[in-house]
Amino acid sequence: MLRGLLGGFARGRRQTSAATLVLDFLAGLNDSRITYSGGANGTRVNSSGVIVAATTPRFDYDPVTLAAKGLLVEEARTNLFTYSEQFDNAAWVKAGASISANAVVAPSGATTADKLVESAANATHYVYEVITQAANTTNSITVYAKAAERSYIGLQMTPDGANYVYCTFNVSTGTASTPVNLGNGSGAVASITPAGNGWYRCSLSGIASSTAANPVCAIYVGSTNANFASSPYLGDGTSGVYIWGAQLEAGSFPTSYIPTTSASVTRTADSAVMTGTNFSSWYNQSEGTFVVSASVNYTAPANSDISCVISADDGTSSNRIQYFRANNSGTPFAGMVVVAGGAIAANINAGLTQLQPGKLAGAYAANNFAASLNGLTLVTDVSGNVPTVTQLQIGNGAALNALNGHIRTLQYFPRRLPNTQLQTLTA
Repeated sequence: MLRGLLGGFARGRRQTSAATLVLDFLAGLNDSRITYSGGANGTRVNSSGVIVAATTPRFDYDPVTLAAKGLLVEEARTNLFTYSEQFDNAAWVKAGASISANAVVAPSGATTADKLVESAANATHYVYEVITQAANTTNSITVYAKAAERSYIGLQMTPDGANYVYCTFNVSTGTASTPVNLGNGSGAVASITPAGNGWYRCSLSGIASSTAANPVCAIYVGSTNANFASSPYLGDGTSGVYIWGAQLEAGSFPTSYIPTTSASVTRTADSAVMTGTNFSSWYNQSEGTFVVSASVNYTAPANSDISCVISADDGTSSNRIQYFRANNSGTPFAGMVVVAGGAIAANINAGLTQLQPGKLAGAYAANNFAASLNGLTLVTDVSGNVPTVTQLQIGNGAALNALNGHIRTLQYFPRRLPNTQLQTLTA
């Protein structure tokens, strides 16, 4: 049975009602009504800006400003690199380069960061691992890097040297060059993010080759902002750059760091759910309003990439009220109401492709739905029933992907608040 989404508000109603649920994840407090799981084998940034082993829930902080970022919710991912912090290990093949182990303090706060040192030869200077993997796979390669005598690193994924994706990064200025696709390498996207204490996390995503398997995944040191994957230079045998925490994961965007040693490691998916009386004690089945502040950690690259912010559902995709960030074309931010397996989706302020961070208010009642993002004009829908639901998923939802970002705050009002108040609450 098909039902509608995001509708208008009856002018005669003036109820504002106190919130029956208030969750402040920026405070880092664990609400006992929420069942948390996942995040195992992963990491988070603590309040001192240091990368530490994951705890559940994963309350995360900015490594530079030390500001709270909220509850980190990510999908499961696997770091395919081995010895992600030990580049002196034989698993990392050295070409025109050597490794000075445990040279400086890493983003983890321990002296475990290595120095990638160029040889004295006229050569390209890099370390790499070969990954056993099918052709036409989208990967993201990341590494933490810090300037030493050299300020440039390069990231490359290639199965044969003729087809690849590549990018150069300046880790003194925190800038990335335009990423390169060569041959049938495609989809190259790069980013560089400050990680504190002079460190940056450099990232390159793309498909190394549409036809050749088993990419060589390499980290280069360079003396200029050239494509030193194909431009050798004469090294001095002592200069280099600091590196730590390498990661290769199948996916079109990078996620938080997953440490490895002798084998690849999978970080389990984060989950935060309220069920039973922990849900029904504050939720009104007939009408209500959610107000949530969140951020998404990446730019959606594809129409199929839908990041769920919150989902009130019955544990299936048949009955749900959901709000989510969709894709860069079509519906950048949307809400959805599903009853008995049918669905209608509508845009909320089309053109806003990310919450970085942003605040959303979504209200529901029979034939009376509305939502606003960041205080902008509402989207409404005046047809549709309200589904019967039994739980709230935070950062996840039936038939959608994980948020892959942070939930900052969440409030729930057991009334369908006025449209003007929805805009005020999100301004």
